[in-house]
Amino acid sequence: MTLAILLKILHIATAAAWFGLILAIPGKIRRGLAVGGDAARFAVTEGERAQKLALIMGGATIVFGVALVLSEGSFKAQPRIIHMSLGLAIVLLAFGWLVTKRACAEAGGDLSLGDSVRLISARKRLAMACGIEQLLWLMILVLMVWRP
Repeated sequence: MTLAILLKILHIATAAAWFGLILAIPGKIRRGLAVGGDAARFAVTEGERAQKLALIMGGATIVFGVALVLSEGSFKAQPRIIHMSLGLAIVLLAFGWLVTKRACAEAGGDLSLGDSVRLISARKRLAMACGIEQLLWLMILVLMVWRP
């Protein structure tokens, strides 16, 4: 197996994990909050853990993508679509770090305070942040697959 094939497999595997973790967070927290009690605390803890793991997978995806580009030559040799995808992936990672991570933490804080109104608001903000991440993901995926 060549280095380029190995990097491509690692790039796709970490990207799939990144996307899958982002997809799972809002539903997991919503179901846990519907049950309440220990299930709600567990769901919020799992959501925070999934968000941290998604950030790690996002960083790994970008690193493997850059390594893949460099193994095939240089950035100049790549089409502009790859440059745009890399830029959007960096924006997505920053958004996850700055917005979604904070929304997960707010949901956990509101749950420990027992404020149900703020908790519902935090859950909605988290769902919105994950939805924006999923939209960015869709844009990146289209750019990576579509070759004019």
